[in-house]
Amino acid sequence: IRKNHELFRSIGLNRPSDKQLFSVLFPAQINSGQGQPATWKWMLSQIRDGNHVKAPRNVIDLCLMAQEEQLRKERNAPREFAMNIPLIEADAFRKAASRLSALRIEDTLMAEYGEDVKIAIKAFRNGKSDHTEQSLSELFHFSDKLQLSLVIKVLCDIGFLEQVGNEYRIPPLYRYGLNITRGKA
Repeated sequence: IRKNHELFRSIGLNRPSDKQLFSVLFPAQINSGQGQPATWKWMLSQIRDGNHVKAPRNVIDLCLMAQEEQLRKERNAPREFAMNIPLIEADAFRKAASRLSALRIEDTLMAEYGEDVKIAIKAFRNGKSDHTEQSLSELFHFSDKLQLSLVIKVLCDIGFLEQVGNEYRIPPLYRYGLNITRGKA
């Protein structure tokens, strides 16, 4: 972006700071309302796995997908540039986060792990994000605690689940692609 001098001319900026450039490109927040994180923090929350790994490729892919979503919208309903409206709007980021989730499920989780892991991950489809050992036992139809703890350990090790106290949570990176909603199972 820094090397695109034509972009700076067209939007009327000359050598903007990183903060100025970010505010021209992206909205201040993705989800409006008090207590909602700023865009950068929201982006990092969407791209991290259960081990809190924030892969740079996920940031890049999220931004590229948001750009694609915005361009798709602009083709259908063009708008004039205004300094108070970001080039890439919040809705484009929300759609991009959903696309990124589906992509990472397919190209990372489903492509890199064995059939047992794939079956375990698919069991969460259309469910909730927050689980206890009891809800996971019911989800997998396990009565054997050792078998259940092995599955939980594997899902935590690969970053599909994160342990929060005595509970387990699916991070946003993997929720949308499996149609998982926030809340307790």
